[in-house]
Amino acid sequence: MVFNPIGSVGIVSDSGNSLYVLDLSKELPSLICRVKVECKGPIRSIDADFKSGYLFASSQDDGIISIYKSNDLSDVNEKLELHASIKGFTNSRCIRYWKERNELFVGYTKGYLTVYKLDLESMKGKVIANPTCTFR
Repeated sequence: MVFNPIGSVGIVSDSGNSLYVLDLSKELPSLICRVKVECKGPIRSIDADFKSGYLFASSQDDGIISIYKSNDLSDVNEKLELHASIKGFTNSRCIRYWKERNELFVGYTKGYLTVYKLDLESMKGKVIANPTCTFR
């Protein structure tokens, strides 16, 4: 789950490869939108840059990292659109976007860490496959 305390928005995933953007500002959470992600296996990790409207989701089985864009993740009328994809490695466990460095960090079950240097504006509609570096 990813949570934005400023807008009281949470994003969760399920085992059926769907992302749910939730309004958590009320006593009972309400659904803002549901996005079905086309990937081979379950979404293992998610992260978001709420200021810029980017959402990152990584699939455990096929290694695809999907990057979604929205003008406002807390707006019920805004839909998430696929912005770009990264062909990563399988068995991802966690993902974190570091906005100040424009880097995406992906951790894996065997202890590996992959770093992707991103230029989010120029990669719209593209699929990239080369990490900046991988550590173990």
